[in-house]
Amino acid sequence: MPQFKDKRSQQILCEKASCSRESQIAAEIIKKIIEIFPNPVAIIDRDGRFREANNKLTSLLKIDKSKLAGYKITSVIKAAGKQLFTRRFLDDLFAEAVKPIKAEVILGDRISAEASAHALSFGKDAMILIVFELLYKKDEILTLIEKQTRDLMKDVEKLRSIFEYSPDAIVVTDLNGTIIDCNLAMLEMHHFPSKEEAIGRDITELVSPRDRKMLKEDLKYVLREGSIRNIEYSFLTNDGYEFPVDFSASVVLDAEGNPRFFVIETKDITERKIMENKLKQYSEQLEKLVEEQTRKLREAERLAAIGELAAMIGHDLRNPLMGISAALYYIEKKLKPVDDEKMKEMLRIIKECVEYSNKIVNDLLDYSKEIKLELENADPRKIIAEALSQLSIPENIKVINLVQAEPRVKVDVNKMKRVIINIVKNAFDAMPNGGKLKIESRIVDGMWKLSFSDTGIGMPEEIKEKIGKPLLTTKAKGMGLGLAICKRIVEAHRGSISVESHPGKGTTFTVSIPLNLN
Repeated sequence: MPQFKDKRSQQILCEKASCSRESQIAAEIIKKIIEIFPNPVAIIDRDGRFREANNKLTSLLKIDKSKLAGYKITSVIKAAGKQLFTRRFLDDLFAEAVKPIKAEVILGDRISAEASAHALSFGKDAMILIVFELLYKKDEILTLIEKQTRDLMKDVEKLRSIFEYSPDAIVVTDLNGTIIDCNLAMLEMHHFPSKEEAIGRDITELVSPRDRKMLKEDLKYVLREGSIRNIEYSFLTNDGYEFPVDFSASVVLDAEGNPRFFVIETKDITERKIMENKLKQYSEQLEKLVEEQTRKLREAERLAAIGELAAMIGHDLRNPLMGISAALYYIEKKLKPVDDEKMKEMLRIIKECVEYSNKIVNDLLDYSKEIKLELENADPRKIIAEALSQLSIPENIKVINLVQAEPRVKVDVNKMKRVIINIVKNAFDAMPNGGKLKIESRIVDGMWKLSFSDTGIGMPEEIKEKIGKPLLTTKAKGMGLGLAICKRIVEAHRGSISVESHPGKGTTFTVSIPLNLN
């Protein structure tokens, strides 16, 4: 007997467990099914408490689904229809004393609906399935339409405001390119006084003639692909002024997917193009500056090498020249008086060659050594006069000194005399058949400018560009260091030497030095 009782107990327990699993499975199935219902759906127990509800119902009632369990359905149903969900009525529904019912109820915040209640049984687990069909009365429909209309108008006004006050120009055209609307930025960009002036025009009228063909091709592309972005165009104002823009366009489709019109957005990029051009100019100027500085550096390196070579040669030649001079002096003493005319001529030639060689050595040494200035306030006219007094002026050349005594200049007088003598000698050499040399001074932008204008043979452009470089000469004699030394002296005064010359018309050298040199 006990054994029988144990087996029976085990059987009962198995049946209960099986029923429990079946109920759980059924609950999960129902939960998934009601979620895909197109209507709001609830499942309640015999006491009228929520067991489950789909998202459509919880959204309608504005209740958190996780907090719904345990709520009585009568708490969300107003007076109308509450009597349908009393305990007595629900018991009758389960006992099949009444048929499945349909009744009008009021849900939540005055939402009319038709409730359809059906009894469900899973073993001993009994539930009621309620499906709600939302109903709208005439006044509710009108209220809903009014609300939706107000919301729609607000959205339209918002979009219109965005359209009108966009900082970029926006144009709407039909598929033929005729303007049907535009915003304020477009009117301002193209100098239209009003929309009436712009609407009805062809979009190509706003584009530079050279870009109109490209615009037509781009609109065909937009019609085919949907949009195009950031293409550079040249547009026109209403009064013909041309300016660059950044162009974008898209096609708008209707509900059936058919193209209706184009929306074109343009941005004036004049300032950007100006900045790009300036940047390009700065880049080009920087490249030129780098090239110029590189050239100057190479020139400086070359001149430094020449200076070192000149110093070395000068020192190496000075001692032999001193020996030759001493020997010549001894020979002259021993042979006095010299009666042989041929011997006299030879000794004179040797003496002149030694003196000339010594001058070359001195020039080499002067070019190679650092220039140190001994500045003093001096009378410009007096400097010119003293320099000219050291020269032998040819009889067929007239020198006109128009240099003013004032203002006084701060210079190294002896070195400036050397510059003046060298330039004047070159002017004499340029006038073998005679001529005039005019020397003038003037003050320009704080610079003392001293000019030497001759009426000589002039010089070609290729020679003029190389003036002042060492070892450049057009004469039969000399190493071309004279003007190179003059250039260094003037640059030591923070000045410059410039030259203007035309073959057959003469040459003008201009020395420029700051008036207030520290």
